[in-house]
Amino acid sequence: MTLAHTLLIAGAGLGAGFVNGIVGTGTLVSFPALLILRIGAFEANIVNTLSLVPGYIGNSIGYRRELSGQKARILFFGALTVGGSAGGTWAFLALPGSQFRMIVPFLILFSALLMASQKSIAKMVSLSRAKKSQLEAQRHISELRNPILVLAMVLCGAYAGYFGAGVSVILLATLGAFLGDGIQRLNALRSVLTLTGNLLAAIVFVSVSSIDWSIVAVMAPMCLIGGWMGSSVARKIPAEPLRWAIVIFATVVGIILVLD
Repeated sequence: MTLAHTLLIAGAGLGAGFVNGIVGTGTLVSFPALLILRIGAFEANIVNTLSLVPGYIGNSIGYRRELSGQKARILFFGALTVGGSAGGTWAFLALPGSQFRMIVPFLILFSALLMASQKSIAKMVSLSRAKKSQLEAQRHISELRNPILVLAMVLCGAYAGYFGAGVSVILLATLGAFLGDGIQRLNALRSVLTLTGNLLAAIVFVSVSSIDWSIVAVMAPMCLIGGWMGSSVARKIPAEPLRWAIVIFATVVGIILVLD
């Protein structure tokens, strides 16, 4: 691995962790960077998943204040997310790698579309939260057992296990539609659930796949640093310019891969 490649991987890891801490979808930074290095899509997805886990840990630690009082949610939704992730990870490993490479450009474009819609999704979350009465907010245990919400969490976990780009946006929208709480607390919960889904996939990949650990060794620590930095400044800086820069970058990458 050349110095230029090492610097690109380190920068991609730092950027992905930082983006995850602020607006989610850090995969749209790190995954294309791995493709630029001519790493195959199948292998890049495995390395990317492993490398982003420390970033999600740092992100969740940064949100520990907002996670206070959400133990029941974390345990319940975490179990659902892990179950879904197991299915998604199995599908990723069982299906032909050529099939994954074929749909990757469209997954990236889909994620870019989610990212572009994030402001509308956040507004929907706020409106949904405003419509909930204080009584409903206090009965969150019954909200957790909503069958539609349960199914949605499993599906989010499955997507996280298979590819995962944009899953943070989907999770935030889903949680906001069903749970009465503040946007920062929902965002903190989203961070932990993203961590659980990706952590399960990472454990499986380590068990059954051949991994280029030199890339992980560079990217993972930078993701951890970026995740902590992102969640720390998420309350202070405007996310809009960063969000649109990522949308444009991911769209360009997706189009290039479609035409390649």
